[in-house]
Amino acid sequence: MEETKWVERWKYWIAPKPSRPGVWRLKGGGYLVRGRATDFRTGRKREILRTVRDTDAAGAYKHLQAALDEVRNGVERPAF
Repeated sequence: MEETKWVERWKYWIAPKPSRPGVWRLKGGGYLVRGRATDFRTGRKREILRTVRDTDAAGAYKHLQAALDEVRNGVERPAF
């Protein structure tokens, strides 16, 4: 069995190649999703960078697409 080589990007240890566009496996389990979209309200680019647990690569990709659609459509998200 081949050992996975991990790389550190965006302060996370991830697989060197994405599983799907914008979706990387995390070393500790789960996935890191990253994407950029133009904010409808401001006209500026916004970056989405989140970890997703308890799903597979396809579910993480759907989560990323939903988050990007929220940015594009100007949906308000509560501040954390």
